Amino acid sequence: MIGLDSPRGPTHSILPALVAAGRRVLAAPPHQVNSTRPLADLSDHPLNAARPRARPARRRHFSRGGNCVRCYALMLLLALSCAPRALAQAETTSPSTAPAVSSPFGLPSALPPVSSGFGLPSAIPSSGVFGSTAVPPPFPSTTFGFAGAPATYRGTTPPPTQLPSLATNILLPPLAAGATPVQAAEVRAPAFLIQPNIGIVEDLSDNVLNAHAGAKAASLTRPSAGLSISADTVHLQALMNTSLEYDKYYPAVVPDRLNVNLTAYGLGTVVPEVFFVDGRAAVSQLSTSGGVGFSNPALIPRSQQTQVFTTSVSPIIRERFGDLVEADLRANLGIVNSGNGLLGNSGTASPVTSLANVRQERTTLTVAVGRGYGVLGARLTVDAAKTESQSVAESTQIRSFADVQYKFDPVFAAVGRVGFEDLRYPRAGLVFNEPTFLVGGQMTTALASALLRFGRQDGSYGFDGAMRFQITPALAMLASHQHSFGSSSESILTNLNNSSLDLYGTMVDSFTALPIGLANPEFAATTALLRYQQSRVALELDAGRLDSFRLFAFLDHQVSLAGASNSDTGKGVSFSWFRSLTPDLTSVVALGYATRVAGGGSKTATVDLALNYAMTETLSGTARYELTDNQSHISTGSFLANVFEVTLKKSF
Repeated sequence: MIGLDSPRGPTHSILPALVAAGRRVLAAPPHQVNSTRPLADLSDHPLNAARPRARPARRRHFSRGGNCVRCYALMLLLALSCAPRALAQAETTSPSTAPAVSSPFGLPSALPPVSSGFGLPSAIPSSGVFGSTAVPPPFPSTTFGFAGAPATYRGTTPPPTQLPSLATNILLPPLAAGATPVQAAEVRAPAFLIQPNIGIVEDLSDNVLNAHAGAKAASLTRPSAGLSISADTVHLQALMNTSLEYDKYYPAVVPDRLNVNLTAYGLGTVVPEVFFVDGRAAVSQLSTSGGVGFSNPALIPRSQQTQVFTTSVSPIIRERFGDLVEADLRANLGIVNSGNGLLGNSGTASPVTSLANVRQERTTLTVAVGRGYGVLGARLTVDAAKTESQSVAESTQIRSFADVQYKFDPVFAAVGRVGFEDLRYPRAGLVFNEPTFLVGGQMTTALASALLRFGRQDGSYGFDGAMRFQITPALAMLASHQHSFGSSSESILTNLNNSSLDLYGTMVDSFTALPIGLANPEFAATTALLRYQQSRVALELDAGRLDSFRLFAFLDHQVSLAGASNSDTGKGVSFSWFRSLTPDLTSVVALGYATRVAGGGSKTATVDLALNYAMTETLSGTARYELTDNQSHISTGSFLANVFEVTLKKSF
């Protein structure tokens, strides 16, 4: 691991500024460098515990000069005299008490604390454990569902449950990085951590082509090289994980394949409180035939696979006009590229039904009246987007709407929206030019929160809602239902922009905390214009420090209005049991079952068993067994495959 030093400045206290001023006053030649030891008593102060801190300075020898002593004592007294003011500031802005980071008018955020008056309680346990100088979760996965849980965590220091909020107006879109930096909980860690890694995978499959008859066995050697970069500074919070894999089969029943995997989130602060840049990117493999269920995307045959490269960059400007009005202006550039030729692979061409490439430019202006804490709140949003594509995804979209919230009491509130939209898809011959509205209500208590809205938008009537209920301190239930409209490629870009990494490495919806993928693997990744209905529900149980259980279910329905895809309905359920056998040995048992209607209909059952052993701090090994049983109404589409896999991974 490579560590690069850079200031890791806090944003929620005046004490660091006072301390820094004291150090500047005490600046002296190298032989008279002054000590910061008298401030050591403040290191355990509740204010400092409530926020990320700059890495403590190295201990230095105190100068014997009388003038320096008097100056230092003066600065110390000044800092102590201002401590009550700083404490009061921390009470209102520290991460543990920060207000919700998303507006009460949208689907509630997964990040606000349980005591928040807006949005859902946090779907992240208070004992958050992702984000330390330890290695990432031992079972990195791109499957649909949960990738990790507290029982599989090997870190030493728990991080904050969320990064400090860079803005406190909950009526405006959130300002937060999509992933917590690895060193967020370790104040002594370098500001930049760069960790290269190499790995080797050997697996044996009895049906490498997923064939119904004439199954062919083959062994696979997959060398890989990866890189993890984590940044936590005053001006940048970011996390990136990427790997390059080369698949070599013997015998050569499948052409060699080169794959890349990437997940990256970052938020840069160019001008504090005014100018920010949000960036995110993902590269993954999707199925062009669907019916994958909860199986490993790496096992998708090449003839049914397409690689998708998605990037999104958003400059953000915040401006306040007096004490009542605040504005947020965002310009987003999003790109989706797909195809087997993305990495220059040789062999068969990309399937003709692959996703279309799109380039989208979007500008959004949000103006909030108030800060969202009173009885009445309001905001105005104007959104314009242009999507360029050689497919039915080409479009121009203009939306404007006003949101209002009225709180009857601390528990119940009414929410409403009225607006107008002009959506045009010239290649599909579709135009929606009409008023829009939403009406609903919201309930928030210490243990449960719910939001339900009904209205017309995107050319149809429908419900939106989200719910979280903390049944017991160890058991939580989450649920959501959403309806939307757009192209397949546009949906992938939207999912990336709405996603974040939870504390254990699972890509989740930032507003509901439920698992989300770039696309539902049960559906074929094809070029189409679709109307979506998506329902999700999950149960999270953490039984002590050794066992974590996750139950996740989905019911999705999509109606094709134009393009190569047919209307389809998919549903599925998965159960995962994460267990810590010893401090160095962890296991996971995952069972999945999914069905779909299109393509003749199919049922996919999966079993995933894995053991991970940390041999040293930088060397780990994994043994895995995966079973996929696909039953299709088209007899030739059914197959059964067993895969045994052994992995060694070395980090530096």
